[in-house]
Amino acid sequence: MQATASSPDAASPAVAVRRWPRRLAWAALALLLVLLALGAAELALRIGLGGATLTPQVFEPNDGVARYRLARGLHTLAYQFGRTVTVSTDAAGNRLTPKVAPGAAAPLRVHLVGDSQVFGWGLSDDETLAARLQQRLGAGVQVVNHGVPGFGPTDYLATLAGLPATEPVVVVHTEENDTWDAYRIFRNAHATCGYVTTFSAEASALRCAWMNLRLVQFGAELWDRSQRRAVASALKVVT
Repeated sequence: MQATASSPDAASPAVAVRRWPRRLAWAALALLLVLLALGAAELALRIGLGGATLTPQVFEPNDGVARYRLARGLHTLAYQFGRTVTVSTDAAGNRLTPKVAPGAAAPLRVHLVGDSQVFGWGLSDDETLAARLQQRLGAGVQVVNHGVPGFGPTDYLATLAGLPATEPVVVVHTEENDTWDAYRIFRNAHATCGYVTTFSAEASALRCAWMNLRLVQFGAELWDRSQRRAVASALKVVT
């Protein structure tokens, strides 16, 4: 019985070359489908979030002890902990504390200094610690919210240095990360495109467009949650 030989043309270089355009076309089609799927997911996230970002875009670079601070005169929406919150800053670059009654400035000011607890991470302007204190003290007192997420004792000292010595100040120290910050472990935070990042980079149109993608923010949020769970698990093992 005669053996059937394979066709010489099947493995010839000419045939292989002719197959490349088809392979490239399939690869281009697959890439296009992936981009369309990502675009659809981005659009769905933006519609679902109603224009809100997944973290408040209210930070700017700073040359002081802390390498970032709150930007001045901003009003934005952020989707945090399953709901949309309003985050505003006043003309001095502090978290806005709504007044009990609009009008003339109060004769007495009380300053709150702290980190995200005082800032009100995940809370709207009228839900923060400063806002609740303002409601209790009334229109005769103006409560100023100096809380900034990520700040710690070294930053508190810098904040205190700029406050009048004759006005009451409350420093809120609540979590272990405040103590860690005293040893300057987490000093690699910077503000880029309105967000706090762990890398130092100049803001550019391309970089800001990338950071404003809700898919990128969603991925960063998932990564942050996984890191928090890992730290919590490590603390349980230690204790």
